[in-house]
Amino acid sequence: MVYEKELKTAVAAARAAGKIIRIGFGKKHAIEMKEKKEIATEVDKKSEIVIKKLLSKFDYSFLGEETGLQDKKTELEWIVDPLDGTTNFSICNPFFNVSIGLVKGGKPVMGVVYNPIIDELFTAVKGKGAFLNGKRIFATKKEDFGMAILGFCTKIYNPEAAKLHTVFMDIKDLRKMGSAALELCYVAAGRLDGFVSFYAKPWDIAAGILIAEEAGTKITDFKGKSIDVNTKTLVAAPQQMHRKILERVSNIEGTK
Repeated sequence: MVYEKELKTAVAAARAAGKIIRIGFGKKHAIEMKEKKEIATEVDKKSEIVIKKLLSKFDYSFLGEETGLQDKKTELEWIVDPLDGTTNFSICNPFFNVSIGLVKGGKPVMGVVYNPIIDELFTAVKGKGAFLNGKRIFATKKEDFGMAILGFCTKIYNPEAAKLHTVFMDIKDLRKMGSAALELCYVAAGRLDGFVSFYAKPWDIAAGILIAEEAGTKITDFKGKSIDVNTKTLVAAPQQMHRKILERVSNIEGTK
């Protein structure tokens, strides 16, 4: 299988980082404030160090949320969030993950997302399907938009947050869960009917969008155009839901 060795290594790296996170979960941590109220802990940094070390067996470029870009001018690039959902982690909410994506030309070709607390490992290789703990998963086939449950990712201080609630008054619920990668995986597993995001960073979505796509999810920007890891707006949903979501968000601006 193409990228078999990379997938095996990425899974090992995610599990190694997950062990560090589990040890730190529920303990007090020094909080480092980043821009726009983002935070990091020493666990984020320790997690990225171990991931970067294990992935270094492949001489690819590396972009990590904590250590930045190591550009080796290679065709393939690792994109890593060592602890996606740090705010949840800091308040003992177990909805967070390790996210490792392998990208070619801005498009993900392999993805690993791991929740170490409940031991759920989502994986995908382009063209080979999406899996949860080794079992094939598929997005929902729900057709009743009035019963849709959608996830979204944007900060409360962004005006788009209020606009989202306005345009989705006719669905069952709109939920912010606090981890874009994991929410995309929940769409892949049929636990959410769709996901909408503003201002996504590459490490937020590099792994999750491939897992969602491989499970039968359509992913575009708010204008219905194809995306890559640098796209600022994102709609992820099965075909039957995607069109209806796009109708509601296409006039919302969120590309600053």
